[in-house]
Amino acid sequence: MTVIIAGTFSALHRGHKDLFAAALSTGEKLILGLTTDSFVSSSKEYKLPGYDFRRRALEDYLRSTGIEFEIKPLGDTWGNSTTSDKYSTIVVSPESAGNARLINAERERNGLKKLKVIVVPFALGDDYFPIKSSRVLEGEITPEGKRIKPIRIVVPTSNRYKANAVREFFHTRIPGAEMSVSKEYSTPSEQPFGEDTYRYAEERARQVIGESDYAVSIESGLFRINGEEKYLDVHFCYILDRFGKSSVGTSSGLMIPPEIIAEIKKGYDEGKAYVRLYGDSSIYSAGGIAGALSGDSLKRIELFSEAVRNAFVPRMRPEFYL
Repeated sequence: MTVIIAGTFSALHRGHKDLFAAALSTGEKLILGLTTDSFVSSSKEYKLPGYDFRRRALEDYLRSTGIEFEIKPLGDTWGNSTTSDKYSTIVVSPESAGNARLINAERERNGLKKLKVIVVPFALGDDYFPIKSSRVLEGEITPEGKRIKPIRIVVPTSNRYKANAVREFFHTRIPGAEMSVSKEYSTPSEQPFGEDTYRYAEERARQVIGESDYAVSIESGLFRINGEEKYLDVHFCYILDRFGKSSVGTSSGLMIPPEIIAEIKKGYDEGKAYVRLYGDSSIYSAGGIAGALSGDSLKRIELFSEAVRNAFVPRMRPEFYL
């Protein structure tokens, strides 16, 4: 029996090698369906090497692995994967897992045994975007996923503590990333309630993303608890990337005293409401209202950092969020 893999393999990279390693682990012969030039010409938006060049590159690499293999031209989506009884396993990336399910459904209709499906997680570049042939060919990353062009992050804020929270987080995740702060945004209110918090964060990110890789927007809002006159202050982070994909996360919530809520409903934002009531302008320090209400056992920059971290989680294992 044999294991099958299909693809274009425009530029052989680490993600492809992970697929081959999974195939090698099965101990079976590999049949590789390599898309023909005529088949991919209508689906690829970038110029790619011809079939013969791609085939030779694959042959050179696969010989080095010791796996028994055969490369066959693939002129359509499924080839003979739905009709051959010689195949036992299919190895796919997360974005191709749906196609593997369709193949198995068709095999069942044809009276054939379903293929075992091995889904190999995305190989991520050091910018946390999946490694793709197009990015290698465009000179943005190396085949191993090392970023060649600078990674750019923009933060829409006039709050230096929000900017610092983003800077510190990305410094540990993407060392060397270039971060800028933009004030070229607008929102309807300085103090959002409920779902407006999410909407304002999204709007800010979309207004400033431009040519950056990531826009990281943090918005603080008040969320009412089950219809009671109790409100939690929650920091909401919205991360938008240049591919149009977003991820979100929040900080833990902090209950705000009723008298502050009453002032906010008169039109003051949270900080001004606190100063108006208590005459304490230290609210604008690193501790913020979290520090004031907790006796400095909790600081707002910690909550900003928590929201950014949680919003970035889906980018660590993107295959779970397709």
